[in-house]
Amino acid sequence: MAATRMISIVGKKDAGKTTLVVALASELVRRKFRVMTIKHGTHAADWDQRGKDTWRHRHEGKAERVVLEAPGERVVWERRELESDPISLARRYLDGAEMVLVEGFTDHALPKIETYRQACGEDPIWSSERPDAEKLRPYYEDLIAEYFPPQLAW
Repeated sequence: MAATRMISIVGKKDAGKTTLVVALASELVRRKFRVMTIKHGTHAADWDQRGKDTWRHRHEGKAERVVLEAPGERVVWERRELESDPISLARRYLDGAEMVLVEGFTDHALPKIETYRQACGEDPIWSSERPDAEKLRPYYEDLIAEYFPPQLAW
């Protein structure tokens, strides 16, 4: 996994993180990169439905890990005592990626782009006082051309 590049897209709620991750991923895939993503959540994921077989495996059966294999997709539910960092997650689950786009994980040691909208709060996350300030690049909606080539379709 040494050749994999990772960057984290960070920002406050509704600042456009997912929009930027999706646009970057789509453009990189169009350019023939093998792209994978990691999404950090602030609350427990609730994708399974109560009473369904996979839910029963996890909740009634108390299985540590459940894999759902279906035509064209695979989902893994895994119980974890502690939250993992994005680098460990990429090593464990995203073998073969040329680029990993990470949404969130603000406090982890990855290069970052911050999405910021004034409507989401007065102050951005970025500050010259942050210990990782050199790894965090602010991204403002009106300055998009400064950070990305003009041919990047939005």
